[in-house]
Amino acid sequence: MGGDVGVHRRCRCGRFGRFSPFFSEGLPFCKPCADSASESRKGPTLAQGAFVKLHSLTGASRPLNGAHAELVQFARVSRKWTVKICQNGRKQRRRKLNVQGTNMTFVCAPYRFSPDTVVYCCTTTSNFIWERGRVVQTHWEDSDGVCQPYQVKLDSGRLIFAPVDDNWTIRVFDQEPLTPEHSKILAQLHDRYCAGAFKDLVPMKDQCMMVASDVQRFWPELAAEIYAAIARALETLGHFKLALELQQRNLALALLIKDADFLGVTYGEQGNLLQAMGEHAKALRALTQSLSIARELDNRREEAVALGGIGVNLTALARQREAIALFEQQLGLARQLSMQDLEANALTNLAVAHRNLGEYQAAIGFEHASLAIRADLGQASPLWQSLHSLGLIYDSMGEPDKAIAYLKQSWHEAHRAGTGHRVAEGLR
Repeated sequence: MGGDVGVHRRCRCGRFGRFSPFFSEGLPFCKPCADSASESRKGPTLAQGAFVKLHSLTGASRPLNGAHAELVQFARVSRKWTVKICQNGRKQRRRKLNVQGTNMTFVCAPYRFSPDTVVYCCTTTSNFIWERGRVVQTHWEDSDGVCQPYQVKLDSGRLIFAPVDDNWTIRVFDQEPLTPEHSKILAQLHDRYCAGAFKDLVPMKDQCMMVASDVQRFWPELAAEIYAAIARALETLGHFKLALELQQRNLALALLIKDADFLGVTYGEQGNLLQAMGEHAKALRALTQSLSIARELDNRREEAVALGGIGVNLTALARQREAIALFEQQLGLARQLSMQDLEANALTNLAVAHRNLGEYQAAIGFEHASLAIRADLGQASPLWQSLHSLGLIYDSMGEPDKAIAYLKQSWHEAHRAGTGHRVAEGLR
């Protein structure tokens, strides 16, 4: 196995690493899992009610790789187990599945925490607010009949469920991990970050960095979330160099945590910042790493994002035809995933590349299609990008009146979204 980051591997059981002793050539997953899989195919060696992790041996069931499940019933004639699948953050709400050794197998894998374990749960989407509680039940079935990893009773008395069994969502500590001062700073960070008040986050930078430094040794995931939030705020305000320094810290944390998803996202964030700084060759290297990891993990959304990022940097390097090929792949993936924001981005990317080739009518067609999607999405999509692109197209066509009209609209929309600095160059 090579030494670059692109060869990081994750077994379907969750083991992940570079130069990991668990991996050997020719095995579909790490050796302990391969041995257990071989045993499981011999017959019902596990008892009904046991918890297992699924391993797909064919492409059709790949979305279920690593899913926890409960063994419900074994049919000796067909030699299939009926299992009740844990949702664990998946979008498809699958309840039960028949598992046969020829196309899917499983290994014994109890949940990380047993009932009555004292845990800390993330209770907000920002990942900055954590509350203590006790596990009430593992493989908890909600009112829709869908299983979630844990039901937890918080110290406040509230009953919640943990939707994902990972350290970003639920974890244990030997002692209280946060001081009251830490909790106060994180609450302020949560409020300002979720409100999009990025200008108000900058004065908090030193306080937030202090919290991240204090918890980084025993809680690297929280430190990474803090660095990422401050970096995104700085990026939005145009402070790209400072944001890049924080994302470089996150790269080191991603390798420490050994979380492939986070590693790929961090490479993508770095690539975007290097692109904004005009360092397109470096951006290409970072985004290529992100693309490689996304494909290895079958993360199609991140794959589409990385394709677009690579294409944008190829466009900046005057490699338009190469960029168009990647943008077409991005557009196809976005439509397959029904992700309208990605579709709008891909159409804008295609418009820019065709404008650079002097193919103005094609560019206008792609950009109007993007504009229509962004208008439907409303505040969820940056309308200013399509307006800005149309202004540049008409400017290239020698129609300054139309160009100025679109660029002014873009400027107003961008200032409403708090990103006015990004269109200033176009207006000049």
